[in-house]
Amino acid sequence: MELTEHQQGVYDAVKEWFRGSKRQELTFGGYAGTGKTVTASVIASGDDFGYVHTVAPTGKAVRVLRSKGIHDAETIHSFVYRFVGKDANGQPIFDTKETEEPDLLVADESSMVPMPVYQDLLATGLRILWIGDHGQLEPVGEDAGLMKDPEIRLEEILRQAKESPILAFAHECRQGIPPRDRIDVPGLKVDRISDYLYDTERLLSFGQILVAFNRTRTSLNNRIREHLGFKAKVEVGDKLIIRRNNRRRRIFNGMIVVVEKIHELSGKEATVDLRDDDDRLLEEVKLDLRQLGNNQLVDPFPGVGLADYGYAITVHKSQGSQWDRVLVVEEFCPKWSMPRWRYTAQTRAAKELVYLTNEVKR
Repeated sequence: MELTEHQQGVYDAVKEWFRGSKRQELTFGGYAGTGKTVTASVIASGDDFGYVHTVAPTGKAVRVLRSKGIHDAETIHSFVYRFVGKDANGQPIFDTKETEEPDLLVADESSMVPMPVYQDLLATGLRILWIGDHGQLEPVGEDAGLMKDPEIRLEEILRQAKESPILAFAHECRQGIPPRDRIDVPGLKVDRISDYLYDTERLLSFGQILVAFNRTRTSLNNRIREHLGFKAKVEVGDKLIIRRNNRRRRIFNGMIVVVEKIHELSGKEATVDLRDDDDRLLEEVKLDLRQLGNNQLVDPFPGVGLADYGYAITVHKSQGSQWDRVLVVEEFCPKWSMPRWRYTAQTRAAKELVYLTNEVKR
């Protein structure tokens, strides 16, 4: 596969680090549409780095890598952790495992790697190339902040990416130009926040709804659950987002899961089976019901996980994931960079983006 001049420069910089430095890790950032994944696939398939293995935080990200020719890509969780048994309460326990040692580990979408996973990967002693998008919002909380200031960068937008209405719109917003006009072309619709947002059946047609604030997220989640006829605190089919890492269960903050079975439901606690986006079944997970629909993190009972409804999530929680059809509700906040927020939200859409904002003309 032939690389562009800028992509070749990244390849050469990675090779120089790999061969001429003893440093364990290197960070590589690339904007959407620059050929970041193509460059990673050439690194993975070339002879300059020995045996290369590629991982990513989510099943969705792994499927993108496999579609680009990196067929042996797997989730970080599958690579690092193993099932070791159950605890006294019957809960499965996962621990780090002995892994086949590649000469180079490439970790894609590393902007969403949480600190505990980052530390576990470093503890393997492997040489690691962290790849991500440095145009996105800076990580918060326990994230490792790997894309805050990447050492090598890919920023030339390819011609075919410029022809994508979603990416053209996203890069315009990233450069500080807010959306001013309505747009309605195949794959991209930009409109005002209006009755569109109150058509609950239409909201359910999107793979993911993204918002800025928890109050909006909670309001939309409650309305969607009511529309679905869900009355209990948690129901089979509920879409949830994990709110706190549980390394022993291989459950991490930001994971989107669906409730597949309810074993037990009490006043404050539920035991459920969850299905993640890697089609992995997480059996008999204990959840603290007080967290569902609650904007504030609760102090969980020992051994009990935290999750909230995931039909609508914040853009900060969406980083590293992508869906075919995405609805974004723009909300302004002076606490973060709006160009980064817009760009992050818009590039979560793979095929179709509906972007609602009161900035556009009537």
